[in-house]
Amino acid sequence: MLTTSRGAASADNRPHYLRPAGRPEEATTRLSAAGWIRDLAQHECAWHSPDEQAVVVSRPAIEPDHDGGNWLLAARRATNNTALWYATAHPRTPTHLMHALCEEISDPSPVPRKHSPGSETGPVTTVSP
Repeated sequence: MLTTSRGAASADNRPHYLRPAGRPEEATTRLSAAGWIRDLAQHECAWHSPDEQAVVVSRPAIEPDHDGGNWLLAARRATNNTALWYATAHPRTPTHLMHALCEEISDPSPVPRKHSPGSETGPVTTVSP
């Protein structure tokens, strides 16, 4: 019998890393819990951070047996709409990986940096070790 990373048997007898991708809603629960705003547009679901500087977009499958669109994760500058970074993921990316990405992108903890970011990144909180 196959087990999960914690040694428990999975519902479909496969380890978590071999399970097929689940519904996008399973991956975005952390965004909702962190106060992100859900925007349901035509055939896609976008989650915007409370400061509107980051977004996670998923496009669910419209028809059974078809993949949805790619996932998009992105952050922008506070002073304009210039992208600071973005990442895409295939629609079949395992749900636990997308959940982990959503959990990290919604974490309000300061990001460790070697150099101070410019004013275009918006408000900055300085934390000493």
